[in-house]
Amino acid sequence: MKIRYLMILLAAALLTLTACQDTPPKPWIPVLEEIDYATLHDVVRDAQRHVEQASEKLKTIPPDMAEKDLEQARQSLYKLERYFLPMTEVRQLVYDADRVYFLGLKDDAREKLRGAAALLEKVGAVGGKGVEEAVSEVVVMINDLERGIDSEPQQVAGKMRTLGEKVNLMLLKGELILAGVVFKT
Repeated sequence: MKIRYLMILLAAALLTLTACQDTPPKPWIPVLEEIDYATLHDVVRDAQRHVEQASEKLKTIPPDMAEKDLEQARQSLYKLERYFLPMTEVRQLVYDADRVYFLGLKDDAREKLRGAAALLEKVGAVGGKGVEEAVSEVVVMINDLERGIDSEPQQVAGKMRTLGEKVNLMLLKGELILAGVVFKT
């Protein structure tokens, strides 16, 4: 009888210990993230509008009068080329890094994070001080996350989520980040 109770207590203790173990973190799946490309389409429409305005002006006025519209079109295209498209790629790399990490492909996750950091460095280099500051904050987050993949695996899911949300916000608020930025030709 005592052995039976002892076995039951031992089984209960083992079940309790098993239930108390940390559950492995789950990947962040940004199903509720607003992922659209309206910002990209807006920038393209702005460039098209400015080109059309310049084209119309060229029919009725001297060519130098259309220069302002052409410069605005050029700036819209630079925003697209130097900020919105790279930031869209950065967002995808961060999301992909999260997914491959939770498939157990840590080296692939690191590679995607490094690719995102490299693109961010390029964005920061052409966007001026405000853009550089915003980008450098995210690069620090990426470097911290990359170091934590092996040393702090229990924190990876939270850091991936924070990073993904930050990059997504930077993309959605791109016009604010680029306020006052004039790209050099």
